[in-house]
Amino acid sequence: SVEYNVRGNRNTFSDPLVSPNSTTYYEVCVVSASGCRSDKQLLTISVSQKPQLLVRSLSMACFNSEVNLSNAIINNSGYTLDYFDQHKALLTSNRVTPPAPGEYTYYVQATDPVSGCIGDYQPVVIEVRSIPEVTAIYPMDVCEGETILFTSLATGGKDTKLNFYLQG
Repeated sequence: SVEYNVRGNRNTFSDPLVSPNSTTYYEVCVVSASGCRSDKQLLTISVSQKPQLLVRSLSMACFNSEVNLSNAIINNSGYTLDYFDQHKALLTSNRVTPPAPGEYTYYVQATDPVSGCIGDYQPVVIEVRSIPEVTAIYPMDVCEGETILFTSLATGGKDTKLNFYLQG
């Protein structure tokens, strides 16, 4: 059989499944059926922390616009980043174009290239807004010196701001 113990501790255990949360030193030895013991070997289990990303939601995007998910990352610290869709399927790019107006949750996950540790999925929420429609009344004939109130000629829908541009 094989016996394990935490170095400096006389209690032994035979189940090699452990979950240390800091660097821990173990000793292992083999015991034969006749009771003979091997020399102890030292095992060092170094525990690395999972990568921690600070992520913010991307507040708004317009429908049919490409969104760069990496703009949501506040700190990267040299991690390798992977991006995932709403179902946590791996994306081939950090750029997405949500399919319709609404709220979408994508995910980013960091891997520490030194330790190989993988962080938790971090959500990136995007609110996709529909594109407002403008209905303009045109062409209009006016006489020199007359005034036109443009806001009466176009509607942009709820929560929109109309911009007018001089053509030509």
